[in-house]
Amino acid sequence: MQPELEARDHHLMLEEVRHRLSNSYQLVAALVRTQLRAASGQEARERLEWVVETVTSLARLQKSLASLGGATFDSYLHEACAVWRDVWTHQDINIEVDADKGLQLPDDVAINIALILNELLTNCFEHAFRDGRSGTIHVRLKRDTDTVAHLTVRDDGCGLAPDSTIETLAGQGSLGLSLSRSLAAGIGARLHIGPASPCGTLARIDFPF
Repeated sequence: MQPELEARDHHLMLEEVRHRLSNSYQLVAALVRTQLRAASGQEARERLEWVVETVTSLARLQKSLASLGGATFDSYLHEACAVWRDVWTHQDINIEVDADKGLQLPDDVAINIALILNELLTNCFEHAFRDGRSGTIHVRLKRDTDTVAHLTVRDDGCGLAPDSTIETLAGQGSLGLSLSRSLAAGIGARLHIGPASPCGTLARIDFPF
């Protein structure tokens, strides 16, 4: 009985977090719109409009994440990458998705993989292409066996030091990657990050489902 109570409490907590996140996104968007109406310069207005669009897109992504239960993960991947394209339209970066169809994951696995994916895509946009260069991000989801699959995120950006690993990067103070390692461990997954050949960065998550 105790495990059932803990599972119910965990579900209720997640629902409360999702509700608060949704309210927070709406509040931020409303505050920025208020500042947008008061902005006088063209550049300031453009920047505030971008913030509104970004917050709205992230709210859309959060809603998709909350409704993952029952959906195939490949459909979520396509929607998530579409949101990121909308957010970063000011940069010439393409996202290509190659996903095995019909892969349905348990809720806890799907949510953790989705959160890790968001962190990896954020790193691509903020670091791999930080100098404004154009490029491509490849997102692949493949089923290895009936119970194991893997997700890779690869970019052709500026890349990492040759000896970089998830351990060294997390040890350098990357909170996002440290959290990603914890999320992976929580579902029995393995997360690897390192240089890609001939350029860029490759991240891979191997996970059971």
